[in-house]
Amino acid sequence: MPASFQPEGLTEPDDADMTGLFVTIGVDLALVDQSDHDGRAHFCVGNDKFQAIAEDAAGSTFAIDYQDSKGTLSRRRITMRELYTNGERTYVQAFCHERRAARSFRFDRIVEVIDLDGECHDPRRFFTEALGLEFPTVATVSSPTKTPASPVRFEQPAPRNRVAGPDVRTTDKPGMAQRRAARDGLRVLVALARADGELHPEEVEVILDYIAEQSDLCGVEMTEADRAALLPYLRRQQPGWDVLGDCLSALNTAPRIRQRLLIRYAMQLMDADGVQDPAEFELVMRIQQELAAK
Repeated sequence: MPASFQPEGLTEPDDADMTGLFVTIGVDLALVDQSDHDGRAHFCVGNDKFQAIAEDAAGSTFAIDYQDSKGTLSRRRITMRELYTNGERTYVQAFCHERRAARSFRFDRIVEVIDLDGECHDPRRFFTEALGLEFPTVATVSSPTKTPASPVRFEQPAPRNRVAGPDVRTTDKPGMAQRRAARDGLRVLVALARADGELHPEEVEVILDYIAEQSDLCGVEMTEADRAALLPYLRRQQPGWDVLGDCLSALNTAPRIRQRLLIRYAMQLMDADGVQDPAEFELVMRIQQELAAK
């Protein structure tokens, strides 16, 4: 966020509708549902009336102006974890940097989004155009117990030295297919790059090169327009330990060629800014250990 950013409206405790989830911060993240003692129906993780609908929401960081159920307006920085809906209402599950805790925000109460450069956006336009997320209608949300559909995969066997990956959809904006192809690995690399507290331009270029090679491995072409569209997406990414753990778990079951590719770029990334930070070295060791457990 720009240096001029100032949180606002946080002198009082957050509304109960926002605190349906507690988070223990650390390497291992524990999620605990909060009981609804006052009898009001509000969203919390574990509520089977809601479905997760976002493919790659986790890790995106920005600020929001939010008006709670009491009409109190606050401005705060959040890092997204997931997007949930029952078709009528949509909630953003996120980590609030001001409260240093997880919060759930009703989407229709987000008044404005403030991006990392300080630019203000209409919430729906930002979520759909900048983040590439979709908002289904009631008709598209079926049984509450239905598992969200997996990303579309190639039906034919992948060519030799390639792995199956997401197809290119006619509705894709630049960079979207590449985000799907490299989703877990790119978040691991962003977490590694930010381990020293800063995402350097040289590190961004290494991550973009990784996305290009991983996309090619999945049969997805990456153009200069895709590369340009991925830049703001990467800069918004600030994946926490929970997101990093999920990504490493997914990569642990991935084809060995994808694991080797990630480790190779992790080593490049550690040297990209000319300084080997101890935090980066420790995370590279963890990545290697996690993937070696396959």
